[in-house]
Amino acid sequence: MALDQDVVSRGGSVEIGCLQIGLAAVKEGIVSQDRQMLLSRQQVGNGLPVAPFLELLAQRQFGPAHPEGVRILLDQSLKQADPLLVIPPAERLDGLGETSGRLHTGRHRRLAGRRDNLLQQQAGTRQDSDGDHAHGDPAAPLVRYEGGHEVWLATRLHRVDYIIFHRLPRIQALCYALPVMSTTDLMTLSAGETADLVRDKGWPRFHTHQILRWLYQHRVTDVEAMTDLSKAVRMQLSAETRISALPPVETLTSEDGTQKFIFHLEDGKAVESVLIPNTSSRENDRLTLCLSTQVGCTLDCAFCLTGRMGLLRNLKAHEIVGQVLAVQRGLAPGLRLTNLVLMGMGEPLANADAVEEAVRRLTNQPWGVGLSPRRITLSTAGLTSRLTRVAKMGVNLAVSLNATTNEQRDRLMPAVNKAYPLQALMKACRAFPLKPHRRMTFEYVLLRDENDSAQDAARLVKLIRGMRCKINLIPFNEFPGSPFRRPADETVLRFQAIVTKNGVDAYIRKSKGRDILGACGQLGTLSESLPLIPVPQRCSTA
Repeated sequence: MALDQDVVSRGGSVEIGCLQIGLAAVKEGIVSQDRQMLLSRQQVGNGLPVAPFLELLAQRQFGPAHPEGVRILLDQSLKQADPLLVIPPAERLDGLGETSGRLHTGRHRRLAGRRDNLLQQQAGTRQDSDGDHAHGDPAAPLVRYEGGHEVWLATRLHRVDYIIFHRLPRIQALCYALPVMSTTDLMTLSAGETADLVRDKGWPRFHTHQILRWLYQHRVTDVEAMTDLSKAVRMQLSAETRISALPPVETLTSEDGTQKFIFHLEDGKAVESVLIPNTSSRENDRLTLCLSTQVGCTLDCAFCLTGRMGLLRNLKAHEIVGQVLAVQRGLAPGLRLTNLVLMGMGEPLANADAVEEAVRRLTNQPWGVGLSPRRITLSTAGLTSRLTRVAKMGVNLAVSLNATTNEQRDRLMPAVNKAYPLQALMKACRAFPLKPHRRMTFEYVLLRDENDSAQDAARLVKLIRGMRCKINLIPFNEFPGSPFRRPADETVLRFQAIVTKNGVDAYIRKSKGRDILGACGQLGTLSESLPLIPVPQRCSTA
Protein backbone atom coordinates (compact mmCIF):
# COMPACT_ATOMS: atom_id res chain seq x y z
CA MET A 1 0.00 0.00 0.00
CA ALA A 2 1.38 3.37 -1.01
CA LEU A 3 -0.19 5.64 1.61
CA ASP A 4 2.44 7.13 3.94
CA GLN A 5 -0.01 7.54 6.79
CA ASP A 6 -2.64 5.10 7.89
CA VAL A 7 -5.80 7.03 7.12
CA VAL A 8 -7.97 4.00 6.69
CA SER A 9 -9.64 1.81 9.30
CA ARG A 10 -10.65 -1.78 8.89
CA GLY A 11 -13.66 -3.29 10.62
CA GLY A 12 -16.29 -5.99 10.57
CA SER A 13 -19.38 -6.40 8.46
CA VAL A 14 -21.13 -3.13 9.39
CA GLU A 15 -23.63 -1.36 7.17
CA ILE A 16 -22.47 2.25 7.06
CA GLY A 17 -24.27 5.10 5.36
CA CYS A 18 -22.64 8.17 3.87
CA LEU A 19 -20.12 9.93 6.07
CA GLN A 20 -19.68 13.57 5.02
CA ILE A 21 -15.94 13.79 5.45
CA GLY A 22 -13.12 15.30 3.46
CA LEU A 23 -9.37 15.33 3.75
CA ALA A 24 -7.58 18.15 1.90
CA ALA A 25 -4.42 16.23 1.07
CA VAL A 26 -4.61 12.61 0.03
CA LYS A 27 -1.15 11.08 0.10
CA GLU A 28 0.28 9.98 -3.22
CA GLY A 29 -0.52 6.46 -4.26
CA ILE A 30 -4.15 5.50 -3.79
CA VAL A 31 -3.83 1.88 -4.75
CA SER A 32 -6.48 -0.74 -5.20
CA GLN A 33 -5.38 -3.88 -3.40
CA ASP A 34 -6.65 -6.18 -6.13
CA ARG A 35 -6.09 -4.27 -9.34
CA GLN A 36 -3.01 -2.25 -8.37
CA MET A 37 -4.79 0.83 -9.72
CA LEU A 38 -2.64 3.89 -9.01
CA LEU A 39 -3.89 7.49 -9.02
CA SER A 40 -1.44 10.30 -8.40
CA ARG A 41 -2.04 13.01 -5.82
CA GLN A 42 -2.58 15.55 -8.59
CA GLN A 43 -5.22 13.39 -10.25
CA VAL A 44 -7.05 12.97 -6.98
CA GLY A 45 -6.84 16.64 -6.10
CA ASN A 46 -7.95 17.98 -9.46
CA GLY A 47 -10.39 15.29 -10.40
CA LEU A 48 -10.09 12.92 -13.31
CA PRO A 49 -12.65 12.83 -16.13
CA VAL A 50 -14.85 9.76 -16.07
CA ALA A 51 -13.99 8.34 -19.48
CA PRO A 52 -10.15 8.46 -19.21
CA PHE A 53 -10.31 7.07 -15.71
CA LEU A 54 -12.53 4.15 -16.70
CA GLU A 55 -10.43 3.54 -19.79
CA LEU A 56 -7.31 3.29 -17.66
CA LEU A 57 -9.06 0.99 -15.22
CA ALA A 58 -10.45 -1.17 -18.02
CA GLN A 59 -7.01 -1.55 -19.56
CA ARG A 60 -5.65 -2.65 -16.22
CA GLN A 61 -8.39 -5.20 -15.79
CA PHE A 62 -9.22 -6.43 -19.28
CA GLY A 63 -6.19 -5.41 -21.30
CA PRO A 64 -6.05 -2.87 -24.15
CA ALA A 65 -7.70 -5.34 -26.54
CA HIS A 66 -11.02 -5.11 -24.71
CA PRO A 67 -12.53 -1.62 -25.14
CA GLU A 68 -15.88 -3.18 -24.25
CA GLY A 69 -14.61 -3.17 -20.67
CA VAL A 70 -14.92 0.62 -20.56
CA ARG A 71 -18.62 0.45 -21.33
CA ILE A 72 -19.15 -2.29 -18.74
CA LEU A 73 -17.40 -0.29 -16.04
CA LEU A 74 -19.23 2.89 -16.99
CA ASP A 75 -22.58 1.10 -16.84
CA GLN A 76 -21.70 -0.29 -13.44
CA SER A 77 -20.70 3.15 -12.19
CA LEU A 78 -23.91 4.79 -13.34
CA LYS A 79 -25.97 2.09 -11.63
CA GLN A 80 -24.41 2.91 -8.27
CA ALA A 81 -26.75 4.97 -6.12
CA ASP A 82 -23.77 6.49 -4.30
CA PRO A 83 -20.59 5.93 -6.32
CA LEU A 84 -17.67 5.68 -3.93
CA LEU A 85 -13.92 5.85 -3.95
CA VAL A 86 -12.29 2.73 -2.52
CA ILE A 87 -8.72 2.42 -1.29
CA PRO A 88 -7.00 -0.41 0.57
CA PRO A 89 -7.19 -0.95 4.30
CA ALA A 90 -4.72 0.04 6.97
CA GLU A 91 -4.63 -1.66 10.31
CA ARG A 92 -4.37 1.51 12.39
CA LEU A 93 -5.38 5.17 12.39
CA ASP A 94 -2.08 6.30 13.89
CA GLY A 95 -1.13 8.59 11.01
CA LEU A 96 -4.41 10.48 10.86
CA GLY A 97 -3.24 13.24 13.21
CA GLU A 98 -0.07 13.82 11.18
CA THR A 99 -1.91 14.30 7.91
CA SER A 100 -2.01 17.86 6.64
CA GLY A 101 -5.27 19.51 5.72
CA ARG A 102 -8.68 19.88 7.27
CA LEU A 103 -11.28 17.24 7.99
CA HIS A 104 -14.84 18.21 7.10
CA THR A 105 -17.81 16.45 8.59
CA GLY A 106 -21.52 16.63 9.20
CA ARG A 107 -24.22 14.41 10.68
CA HIS A 108 -23.77 10.74 9.84
CA ARG A 109 -24.79 7.31 10.99
CA ARG A 110 -22.65 5.88 13.77
CA LEU A 111 -19.84 3.63 12.61
CA ALA A 112 -20.73 1.14 15.34
CA GLY A 113 -18.55 -0.77 17.75
CA ARG A 114 -14.80 -0.65 17.95
CA ARG A 115 -14.24 1.30 14.76
CA ASP A 116 -16.41 4.19 15.90
CA ASN A 117 -14.44 4.46 19.12
CA LEU A 118 -11.14 4.41 17.24
CA LEU A 119 -12.22 7.12 14.84
CA GLN A 120 -13.48 9.40 17.60
CA GLN A 121 -10.37 8.80 19.67
CA GLN A 122 -8.02 9.60 16.80
CA ALA A 123 -9.99 12.68 15.75
CA GLY A 124 -10.27 13.95 19.33
CA THR A 125 -14.04 14.25 19.21
CA ARG A 126 -17.00 13.43 21.36
CA GLN A 127 -20.55 12.58 20.39
CA ASP A 128 -23.26 15.20 20.97
CA SER A 129 -26.59 14.06 22.29
CA ASP A 130 -28.13 14.58 18.86
CA GLY A 131 -25.48 12.47 17.16
CA ASP A 132 -23.26 15.21 15.70
CA HIS A 133 -19.54 15.32 16.36
CA ALA A 134 -18.33 18.29 18.36
CA HIS A 135 -14.88 19.82 18.52
CA GLY A 136 -12.35 17.97 20.61
CA ASP A 137 -9.35 19.30 22.43
CA PRO A 138 -7.89 22.01 20.14
CA ALA A 139 -4.45 21.32 21.54
CA ALA A 140 -4.51 17.74 20.35
CA PRO A 141 -2.25 17.15 17.31
CA LEU A 142 -5.22 16.02 15.26
CA VAL A 143 -7.22 17.29 12.33
CA ARG A 144 -10.24 19.42 13.17
CA TYR A 145 -13.78 19.40 11.82
CA GLU A 146 -15.15 22.24 9.71
CA GLY A 147 -18.00 22.58 7.29
CA GLY A 148 -17.20 22.11 3.65
CA HIS A 149 -17.36 19.70 0.78
CA GLU A 150 -19.39 16.54 0.90
CA VAL A 151 -17.43 13.36 0.48
CA TRP A 152 -18.60 9.80 0.90
CA LEU A 153 -17.48 6.80 2.86
CA ALA A 154 -16.33 3.77 0.87
CA THR A 155 -17.39 0.40 2.24
CA ARG A 156 -17.53 -3.25 1.38
CA LEU A 157 -14.41 -4.29 -0.47
CA HIS A 158 -14.44 -8.08 -0.50
CA ARG A 159 -17.01 -8.06 2.31
CA VAL A 160 -14.72 -6.07 4.59
CA ASP A 161 -15.48 -2.44 5.31
CA TYR A 162 -13.01 0.27 4.37
CA ILE A 163 -13.01 3.95 5.31
CA ILE A 164 -11.40 6.59 3.10
CA PHE A 165 -11.02 10.30 3.73
CA HIS A 166 -10.60 12.77 0.89
CA ARG A 167 -11.83 16.21 -0.08
CA LEU A 168 -13.96 16.19 -3.19
CA PRO A 169 -17.25 17.78 -4.20
CA ARG A 170 -19.87 15.08 -4.29
CA ILE A 171 -20.63 15.69 -7.96
CA GLN A 172 -17.09 14.62 -8.85
CA ALA A 173 -17.27 11.41 -6.88
CA LEU A 174 -18.23 9.44 -9.98
CA CYS A 175 -14.77 10.09 -11.35
CA TYR A 176 -13.43 7.83 -8.64
CA ALA A 177 -16.16 5.20 -8.57
CA LEU A 178 -14.63 1.75 -8.37
CA PRO A 179 -17.58 -0.64 -8.29
CA VAL A 180 -15.29 -3.26 -9.75
CA MET A 181 -13.51 -3.27 -6.40
CA SER A 182 -16.62 -4.15 -4.43
CA THR A 183 -16.44 -7.68 -5.77
CA THR A 184 -18.41 -10.67 -4.60
CA ASP A 185 -16.52 -13.83 -3.73
CA LEU A 186 -18.27 -16.60 -5.67
CA MET A 187 -17.10 -19.16 -3.11
CA THR A 188 -19.16 -17.48 -0.39
CA LEU A 189 -22.40 -17.90 -2.33
CA SER A 190 -24.74 -20.84 -1.89
CA ALA A 191 -26.26 -22.48 -4.96
CA GLY A 192 -29.40 -20.41 -4.45
CA GLU A 193 -27.43 -17.19 -4.16
CA THR A 194 -25.50 -18.06 -7.30
CA ALA A 195 -28.81 -18.59 -9.09
CA ASP A 196 -29.95 -15.17 -7.84
CA LEU A 197 -26.78 -13.60 -9.24
CA VAL A 198 -27.38 -15.21 -12.63
CA ARG A 199 -31.03 -14.12 -12.65
CA ASP A 200 -30.20 -10.54 -11.67
CA LYS A 201 -27.77 -10.30 -14.58
CA GLY A 202 -30.40 -11.54 -17.01
CA TRP A 203 -28.30 -14.55 -18.01
CA PRO A 204 -29.76 -17.97 -18.92
CA ARG A 205 -30.55 -20.12 -15.88
CA PHE A 206 -28.21 -22.92 -16.97
CA HIS A 207 -25.28 -20.58 -16.29
CA THR A 208 -25.82 -21.30 -12.57
CA HIS A 209 -24.77 -24.94 -12.83
CA GLN A 210 -21.99 -24.04 -15.25
CA ILE A 211 -20.48 -21.61 -12.75
CA LEU A 212 -20.89 -24.03 -9.85
CA ARG A 213 -19.29 -26.90 -11.77
CA TRP A 214 -16.28 -24.75 -12.56
CA LEU A 215 -15.92 -23.86 -8.88
CA TYR A 216 -16.35 -27.28 -7.27
CA GLN A 217 -15.58 -29.87 -9.94
CA HIS A 218 -12.89 -28.10 -11.97
CA ARG A 219 -11.66 -26.11 -8.95
CA VAL A 220 -10.80 -22.99 -10.97
CA THR A 221 -9.61 -19.81 -9.29
CA ASP A 222 -10.06 -17.49 -12.29
CA VAL A 223 -13.34 -16.63 -13.98
CA GLU A 224 -11.55 -16.54 -17.33
CA ALA A 225 -11.09 -20.32 -17.04
CA MET A 226 -14.86 -20.84 -17.33
CA THR A 227 -14.59 -21.41 -21.05
CA ASP A 228 -18.16 -22.59 -21.66
CA LEU A 229 -19.40 -19.12 -20.69
CA SER A 230 -19.46 -16.47 -23.38
CA LYS A 231 -16.68 -13.90 -23.50
CA ALA A 232 -19.11 -11.12 -22.57
CA VAL A 233 -20.41 -13.05 -19.55
CA ARG A 234 -16.89 -13.85 -18.39
CA MET A 235 -15.89 -10.21 -18.75
CA GLN A 236 -18.81 -8.99 -16.66
CA LEU A 237 -18.35 -11.78 -14.12
CA SER A 238 -14.65 -10.92 -13.81
CA ALA A 239 -15.51 -7.28 -13.23
CA GLU A 240 -17.90 -7.97 -10.39
CA THR A 241 -16.73 -11.19 -8.73
CA ARG A 242 -13.67 -13.05 -7.60
CA ILE A 243 -12.85 -16.63 -6.57
CA SER A 244 -11.07 -17.05 -3.25
CA ALA A 245 -8.77 -19.99 -2.63
CA LEU A 246 -6.92 -21.46 0.32
CA PRO A 247 -3.45 -22.42 -0.89
CA PRO A 248 -1.54 -23.99 2.00
CA VAL A 249 1.20 -21.76 3.37
CA GLU A 250 3.01 -24.75 4.81
CA THR A 251 2.91 -28.50 4.21
CA LEU A 252 4.49 -30.98 6.63
CA THR A 253 5.05 -34.60 5.60
CA SER A 254 5.30 -37.41 8.13
CA GLU A 255 7.51 -40.47 7.85
CA ASP A 256 4.36 -42.54 7.28
CA GLY A 257 3.22 -40.39 4.34
CA THR A 258 0.66 -38.34 6.26
CA GLN A 259 0.61 -34.67 5.28
CA LYS A 260 -0.48 -31.72 7.41
CA PHE A 261 -1.55 -28.57 5.59
CA ILE A 262 -1.57 -25.18 7.30
CA PHE A 263 -3.86 -22.64 5.67
CA HIS A 264 -3.97 -18.91 6.34
CA LEU A 265 -7.47 -17.46 6.10
CA GLU A 266 -8.19 -13.99 4.73
CA ASP A 267 -8.22 -12.51 8.23
CA GLY A 268 -4.76 -13.93 8.94
CA LYS A 269 -5.89 -16.76 11.21
CA ALA A 270 -4.58 -20.27 10.58
CA VAL A 271 -6.35 -23.59 10.27
CA GLU A 272 -5.02 -27.11 9.65
CA SER A 273 -6.05 -30.16 7.63
CA VAL A 274 -4.48 -33.61 7.51
CA LEU A 275 -4.26 -35.95 4.50
CA ILE A 276 -4.06 -39.58 5.59
CA PRO A 277 -3.10 -42.33 3.13
CA ASN A 278 -4.12 -45.93 3.79
CA THR A 279 -1.20 -48.33 3.57
CA SER A 280 -3.15 -51.55 4.10
CA SER A 281 -3.34 -53.96 1.18
CA ARG A 282 -7.11 -54.16 1.62
CA GLU A 283 -7.75 -50.48 0.85
CA ASN A 284 -4.52 -49.12 -0.60
CA ASP A 285 -6.40 -46.60 -2.74
CA ARG A 286 -8.12 -44.96 0.23
CA LEU A 287 -7.15 -41.33 0.82
CA THR A 288 -8.79 -39.55 3.75
CA LEU A 289 -8.76 -35.82 4.45
CA CYS A 290 -9.38 -34.62 8.00
CA LEU A 291 -11.08 -31.21 7.93
CA SER A 292 -11.29 -28.40 10.47
CA THR A 293 -14.54 -26.56 11.16
CA GLN A 294 -13.38 -23.90 13.64
CA VAL A 295 -10.25 -21.87 14.32
CA GLY A 296 -9.50 -23.34 17.72
CA CYS A 297 -12.38 -25.01 19.50
CA THR A 298 -15.37 -23.98 21.56
CA LEU A 299 -14.81 -26.90 23.95
CA ASP A 300 -12.04 -27.49 26.48
CA CYS A 301 -11.28 -31.20 26.34
CA ALA A 302 -8.25 -31.72 28.57
CA PHE A 303 -6.45 -34.16 26.27
CA CYS A 304 -6.80 -32.11 23.05
CA LEU A 305 -4.29 -29.51 21.91
CA THR A 306 -6.88 -27.63 19.85
CA GLY A 307 -9.05 -27.17 22.94
CA ARG A 308 -6.22 -25.26 24.60
CA MET A 309 -6.38 -22.62 21.88
CA GLY A 310 -9.91 -21.59 22.79
CA LEU A 311 -12.35 -20.57 20.09
CA LEU A 312 -11.06 -17.84 17.79
CA ARG A 313 -13.94 -18.08 15.33
CA ASN A 314 -16.12 -20.43 13.31
CA LEU A 315 -15.12 -21.30 9.79
CA LYS A 316 -17.50 -20.33 7.02
CA ALA A 317 -18.85 -22.95 4.63
CA HIS A 318 -16.52 -21.93 1.81
CA GLU A 319 -13.52 -22.12 4.15
CA ILE A 320 -14.40 -25.71 5.06
CA VAL A 321 -14.91 -26.67 1.41
CA GLY A 322 -11.82 -24.65 0.48
CA GLN A 323 -9.62 -27.09 2.40
CA VAL A 324 -10.89 -29.91 0.20
CA LEU A 325 -10.44 -27.99 -3.04
CA ALA A 326 -6.93 -26.86 -2.10
CA VAL A 327 -5.78 -30.40 -1.32
CA GLN A 328 -7.41 -31.77 -4.47
CA ARG A 329 -5.53 -29.23 -6.59
CA GLY A 330 -2.25 -30.53 -5.23
CA LEU A 331 -2.87 -34.27 -5.63
CA ALA A 332 -0.69 -36.20 -8.03
CA PRO A 333 -2.36 -37.42 -11.24
CA GLY A 334 -4.41 -40.54 -10.62
CA LEU A 335 -5.01 -39.81 -6.94
CA ARG A 336 -8.35 -38.69 -5.53
CA LEU A 337 -9.87 -38.10 -2.14
CA THR A 338 -12.06 -41.03 -1.14
CA ASN A 339 -13.12 -40.05 2.38
CA LEU A 340 -13.62 -36.93 4.46
CA VAL A 341 -13.71 -36.76 8.24
CA LEU A 342 -14.82 -33.66 10.11
CA MET A 343 -12.45 -34.41 12.97
CA GLY A 344 -9.91 -31.60 12.73
CA MET A 345 -9.84 -28.36 14.67
CA GLY A 346 -13.15 -27.47 16.27
CA GLU A 347 -16.50 -28.99 17.23
CA PRO A 348 -18.52 -29.36 13.99
CA LEU A 349 -21.93 -29.19 15.66
CA ALA A 350 -21.00 -25.89 17.33
CA ASN A 351 -20.80 -24.55 13.77
CA ALA A 352 -23.67 -26.59 12.39
CA ASP A 353 -25.04 -24.10 9.84
CA ALA A 354 -21.72 -23.72 8.03
CA VAL A 355 -21.05 -27.47 8.25
CA GLU A 356 -24.44 -28.28 6.73
CA GLU A 357 -23.85 -25.90 3.83
CA ALA A 358 -20.35 -27.31 3.32
CA VAL A 359 -21.72 -30.86 3.23
CA ARG A 360 -24.31 -29.80 0.64
CA ARG A 361 -21.56 -28.52 -1.63
CA LEU A 362 -19.35 -31.55 -1.01
CA THR A 363 -22.06 -34.13 -1.73
CA ASN A 364 -23.95 -32.52 -4.60
CA GLN A 365 -23.56 -34.67 -7.70
CA PRO A 366 -24.64 -32.40 -10.61
CA TRP A 367 -22.35 -29.49 -9.72
CA GLY A 368 -20.66 -30.12 -6.35
CA VAL A 369 -17.58 -32.09 -5.32
CA GLY A 370 -19.70 -35.22 -5.67
CA LEU A 371 -18.69 -37.30 -2.65
CA SER A 372 -21.19 -39.79 -1.29
CA PRO A 373 -22.47 -38.91 2.21
CA ARG A 374 -21.41 -42.44 3.18
CA ARG A 375 -17.83 -41.30 2.61
CA ILE A 376 -18.09 -38.43 5.09
CA THR A 377 -17.91 -38.83 8.87
CA LEU A 378 -18.73 -36.10 11.37
CA SER A 379 -17.19 -36.41 14.82
CA THR A 380 -18.80 -34.66 17.78
CA ALA A 381 -17.92 -34.41 21.44
CA GLY A 382 -21.59 -35.01 22.16
CA LEU A 383 -23.81 -32.00 21.50
CA THR A 384 -26.90 -34.17 21.86
CA SER A 385 -29.43 -31.48 20.94
CA ARG A 386 -27.90 -31.26 17.45
CA LEU A 387 -27.50 -34.94 16.60
CA THR A 388 -30.67 -34.82 14.51
CA ARG A 389 -28.93 -32.37 12.19
CA VAL A 390 -26.30 -35.01 11.48
CA ALA A 391 -29.06 -37.43 10.50
CA LYS A 392 -30.46 -34.87 8.04
CA MET A 393 -27.04 -34.42 6.45
CA GLY A 394 -26.89 -38.16 5.79
CA VAL A 395 -23.24 -38.48 6.85
CA ASN A 396 -21.77 -40.98 9.30
CA LEU A 397 -21.74 -40.10 12.99
CA ALA A 398 -18.80 -40.58 15.34
CA VAL A 399 -19.15 -39.67 19.01
CA SER A 400 -16.09 -38.84 21.08
CA LEU A 401 -16.88 -40.70 24.30
CA ASN A 402 -13.55 -41.11 26.16
CA ALA A 403 -15.10 -41.89 29.56
CA THR A 404 -17.46 -44.38 31.17
CA THR A 405 -18.59 -42.30 34.16
CA ASN A 406 -19.71 -38.72 34.61
CA GLU A 407 -16.85 -38.13 37.03
CA GLN A 408 -14.32 -39.14 34.39
CA ARG A 409 -16.01 -37.11 31.68
CA ASP A 410 -16.18 -34.05 33.94
CA ARG A 411 -12.39 -34.20 34.24
CA LEU A 412 -11.66 -34.95 30.60
CA MET A 413 -14.44 -33.05 28.79
CA PRO A 414 -15.84 -30.58 31.34
CA ALA A 415 -17.67 -28.15 29.05
CA VAL A 416 -19.62 -30.67 27.02
CA ASN A 417 -20.36 -33.01 29.92
CA LYS A 418 -21.75 -30.15 31.98
CA ALA A 419 -24.20 -29.34 29.20
CA TYR A 420 -24.87 -32.93 28.11
CA PRO A 421 -24.11 -35.49 30.85
CA LEU A 422 -23.13 -39.01 29.90
CA GLN A 423 -26.58 -40.54 30.45
CA ALA A 424 -28.26 -37.91 28.25
CA LEU A 425 -25.64 -38.46 25.55
CA MET A 426 -26.14 -42.22 25.49
CA LYS A 427 -29.92 -41.81 25.39
CA ALA A 428 -29.62 -39.52 22.37
CA CYS A 429 -27.22 -41.94 20.66
CA ARG A 430 -29.65 -44.84 21.12
CA ALA A 431 -32.40 -42.72 19.56
CA PHE A 432 -30.26 -41.66 16.59
CA PRO A 433 -31.87 -42.83 13.32
CA LEU A 434 -29.16 -44.95 11.74
CA LYS A 435 -29.57 -45.76 8.07
CA PRO A 436 -29.59 -49.42 6.97
CA HIS A 437 -26.18 -51.12 6.96
CA ARG A 438 -24.57 -48.26 8.88
CA ARG A 439 -23.11 -48.20 12.35
CA MET A 440 -22.38 -45.45 14.81
CA THR A 441 -18.75 -45.03 15.83
CA PHE A 442 -17.68 -44.33 19.39
CA GLU A 443 -14.19 -42.87 19.74
CA TYR A 444 -12.32 -43.60 22.93
CA VAL A 445 -8.97 -41.91 23.61
CA LEU A 446 -6.97 -44.14 25.95
CA LEU A 447 -5.06 -42.22 28.63
CA ARG A 448 -2.59 -43.96 30.90
CA ASP A 449 -4.01 -44.57 34.40
CA GLU A 450 -7.03 -42.41 33.62
CA ASN A 451 -9.52 -44.42 31.56
CA ASP A 452 -7.62 -47.51 30.40
CA SER A 453 -8.35 -50.07 33.12
CA ALA A 454 -10.18 -53.37 32.78
CA GLN A 455 -13.04 -51.84 34.77
CA ASP A 456 -13.27 -49.01 32.23
CA ALA A 457 -13.49 -51.55 29.42
CA ALA A 458 -16.27 -53.44 31.20
CA ARG A 459 -18.25 -50.24 31.80
CA LEU A 460 -17.81 -49.26 28.16
CA VAL A 461 -19.32 -52.56 27.04
CA LYS A 462 -22.28 -52.00 29.35
CA LEU A 463 -22.84 -48.45 28.04
CA ILE A 464 -23.13 -49.49 24.41
CA ARG A 465 -24.75 -52.92 24.81
CA GLY A 466 -27.40 -53.55 22.16
CA MET A 467 -26.36 -50.66 19.92
CA ARG A 468 -25.37 -50.96 16.26
CA CYS A 469 -21.90 -49.53 16.68
CA LYS A 470 -18.17 -50.02 16.67
CA ILE A 471 -15.40 -48.67 18.90
CA ASN A 472 -12.30 -46.82 17.71
CA LEU A 473 -9.64 -47.03 20.40
CA ILE A 474 -7.14 -44.18 20.10
CA PRO A 475 -3.98 -44.43 22.20
CA PHE A 476 -3.31 -40.87 23.35
CA ASN A 477 -1.13 -38.79 21.03
CA GLU A 478 1.20 -36.81 23.26
CA PHE A 479 1.95 -33.13 22.72
CA PRO A 480 4.10 -30.59 24.58
CA GLY A 481 2.64 -29.43 27.87
CA SER A 482 0.09 -32.20 28.25
CA PRO A 483 -0.07 -33.97 31.63
CA PHE A 484 -1.43 -37.15 30.03
CA ARG A 485 0.61 -40.06 28.73
CA ARG A 486 0.06 -42.82 26.22
CA PRO A 487 -0.76 -46.26 27.68
CA ALA A 488 1.59 -49.18 27.20
CA ASP A 489 0.87 -51.36 24.18
CA GLU A 490 -0.09 -54.28 26.44
CA THR A 491 -2.71 -52.12 28.16
CA VAL A 492 -4.20 -51.09 24.84
CA LEU A 493 -4.41 -54.68 23.61
CA ARG A 494 -5.95 -55.85 26.89
CA PHE A 495 -8.61 -53.15 26.70
CA GLN A 496 -9.43 -54.16 23.12
CA ALA A 497 -9.65 -57.83 24.06
CA ILE A 498 -12.19 -57.18 26.83
CA VAL A 499 -14.42 -55.19 24.50
CA THR A 500 -14.27 -57.63 21.57
CA LYS A 501 -14.83 -60.60 23.88
CA ASN A 502 -18.24 -59.11 24.66
CA GLY A 503 -19.25 -59.02 21.00
CA VAL A 504 -18.37 -55.42 20.15
CA ASP A 505 -16.07 -54.60 17.24
CA ALA A 506 -13.16 -52.58 18.59
CA TYR A 507 -10.33 -51.26 16.44
CA ILE A 508 -7.09 -49.65 17.50
CA ARG A 509 -6.55 -46.61 15.34
CA LYS A 510 -3.05 -46.25 14.02
CA SER A 511 -1.73 -42.84 15.02
CA LYS A 512 -0.50 -41.42 11.75
CA GLY A 513 1.30 -38.11 11.53
CA ARG A 514 2.41 -37.98 15.17
CA ASP A 515 5.89 -36.75 14.24
CA ILE A 516 4.36 -33.64 12.61
CA LEU A 517 1.67 -33.10 15.27
CA GLY A 518 -0.92 -34.19 12.76
CA ALA A 519 -2.54 -37.03 14.67
CA CYS A 520 -5.85 -37.00 16.51
CA GLY A 521 -5.88 -34.28 19.18
CA GLN A 522 -2.61 -32.71 18.05
CA LEU A 523 -3.78 -29.97 15.69
CA GLY A 524 -2.73 -26.49 16.71
CA THR A 525 0.31 -24.24 16.60
CA LEU A 526 3.27 -25.04 18.84
CA SER A 527 6.86 -23.88 18.63
CA GLU A 528 8.49 -26.91 20.21
CA SER A 529 8.28 -30.65 19.73
CA LEU A 530 8.04 -33.48 22.22
CA PRO A 531 9.69 -36.90 22.00
CA LEU A 532 6.92 -39.22 20.91
CA ILE A 533 6.52 -42.93 21.54
CA PRO A 534 6.49 -45.03 18.35
CA VAL A 535 3.38 -47.11 17.73
CA PRO A 536 4.13 -50.77 16.96
CA GLN A 537 2.49 -52.06 13.80
CA ARG A 538 0.99 -54.99 15.70
CA CYS A 539 -1.27 -52.57 17.56
CA SER A 540 -2.83 -51.31 14.37
CA THR A 541 -5.92 -53.26 13.41
CA ALA A 542 -7.86 -50.46 11.68
